[in-house]
Amino acid sequence: MKEFIEKFKEALDIEGEFDINVELEEFNEWDSMGYISVMSMLDEEYGKEVDANQLKACKTLADLYKLVSK
Repeated sequence: MKEFIEKFKEALDIEGEFDINVELEEFNEWDSMGYISVMSMLDEEYGKEVDANQLKACKTLADLYKLVSK
C-alpha cells in the first residue's frame, strides 16, 4: 500500500505525508489533468484500465486503491 501511495504522489507530482484514508478532494491536483495522470499510472504500473467516471466515484485514496486490488 505504501508503494501505491508513492506512485499516486508521483502521478500528481505532490509531496508530503498522508495516509490511505485521505480525501482526494484535498489535493488541488485532483482535477481533470490529475485524472489522466492517475489513469495512466494505474494502467502502466498495475495493468488496470479505469475511466473518469470510476475515478470520480472515488472519495478517498483507499477507494482508488480498491480499484487496483480488484
